Amino acid sequence: MNIFKLSFKIIIQIIFVIIFFSTSQAKNKDKFNEADYISDYFSGILLLNNNQYNESSKFLKKLNGLEESHINYSINYLYSAINSGNFNEALKYSRKLEKQKLGSFESDLIIGVFHLKNSNMDLAKSYFLKAKNRNSRFILDNYVLNSLYNWSNLKSLDINKASLELKKLDERFDNLKRIQNVFLNCYFKSLNTNSLFEELTSNKKTDFSRYKYFYASYVSSSGRISQAKNIVKSALKLYPRNLLLNQYKINLNENKNINPFNCQKESHVAAEILYITANALSTQSIYSLSNLYLNLAKYLNEDFHSFDILMAENFYKINNFKKAKKIYRDLSKRGEAFDWHSTKQLARILLREEKKDQAIQLISNTYKDLKYKDIYETFDFA
Repeated sequence: MNIFKLSFKIIIQIIFVIIFFSTSQAKNKDKFNEADYISDYFSGILLLNNNQYNESSKFLKKLNGLEESHINYSINYLYSAINSGNFNEALKYSRKLEKQKLGSFESDLIIGVFHLKNSNMDLAKSYFLKAKNRNSRFILDNYVLNSLYNWSNLKSLDINKASLELKKLDERFDNLKRIQNVFLNCYFKSLNTNSLFEELTSNKKTDFSRYKYFYASYVSSSGRISQAKNIVKSALKLYPRNLLLNQYKINLNENKNINPFNCQKESHVAAEILYITANALSTQSIYSLSNLYLNLAKYLNEDFHSFDILMAENFYKINNFKKAKKIYRDLSKRGEAFDWHSTKQLARILLREEKKDQAIQLISNTYKDLKYKDIYETFDFA
């Protein structure tokens, strides 16, 4: 059945490409009617649908100019550029589309994210507003744009007005609004920040364990290291396998007060909003859009390496083991907890590749080198 579905999908794509390149509109660009260009377009789209972004980008880039007669080409090219890690190329192309009055939701989002990272908030707002007024494919897209617009607009608001804007967000995303409310109070240095973190992370209905890390990081950033250690210690009793917390515990014990997240940086909060969205899309197996938002998050906060955990998992789920392995190897250099997690995932991939001896050797060597071993590492190793 899966083979039939794949074959049917490929046939439909072939028919689409043939029809598109035979239309009078496409004939306005004579060179795109040549067999090589048709082949490049088909190869690029097929590779993009299979989440092979680097390869897709190489084929689609050859068709520069096709956007004048086929807007979907530009959107596909932006996906391939961003998801292959080439933000600057995507930004350059988005600006070209704007000059040609061929902008899209994706191009406006990319330009807006660029200005947000560079603290050009008025420009960021203008592009997020443009993107909001365009058609989007998912409800989450609208939530993201409204949130990014709000965080680009904080300089002109006090906490009361900012809170009112937050309340206007879609009620269907109440948990996401709660997270943003904590960050909003943190941004404005509100005295309520501690209690709001406590309230969020003690919620019994929803797992907010990730935000125990943000709570501890916030506390330690104000010099309360002992309190941060206690937050992490108590959190790990409830969530002993939380990777962020385990790595932060090691960092605190070694006096490495590494805080890659700052709630008073709009770009960092925006990155977390994009990560949350990417995670939600991943659970729905919408990997291409998930990776788009993830790559934008990584651009906004390149030091927050935990984003790579979801990125690697996305590639694993689509059987792109080569890309997943590369990410896990890079992630293994970010700390002992990341190293152990990455080793387990690499071993899992090696087993899928029927390389059992390599998997055993890898996990044995890494376990032997661990400084911090407790029952969970020992259980994993066994």
